[in-house]
Amino acid sequence: MANLRTASLKVNITPEIYERLRGLAERQGQTPAVLASLAVGQYVSAHMAPLDGQREMLRQVMEMVEKLPQQLLDLDGPGDQRLELIVKGARK
Repeated sequence: MANLRTASLKVNITPEIYERLRGLAERQGQTPAVLASLAVGQYVSAHMAPLDGQREMLRQVMEMVEKLPQQLLDLDGPGDQRLELIVKGARK
C-alpha cells in the first residue's frame, strides 16, 4: 500500500530554520515540505516506540494478573508457600 500524505499540518518556523531546511532539501533533491514531512514521521516513530513497548509490557502483566486467582485456587499448602510459588512463576 502506498504511503500517501493526505493530511496537512501548518507549522511556523523561524526564517533561519526554514533556510536551513530549504538548503538540506535542495541538496537531497526534495522540497522543504517533503523533508519536513519525513522528519516529523521519524520523530513520531522514535517517540512512539517506547510507548508501544510499555503497552506490550502492561498487556503481559495484565495477563499474569488475570491468571493469579486460578493459580491461588490450584495450589495446595500454606499461604506463604502459595505466594512464593506465584512470585517464582511471574518471574519466568
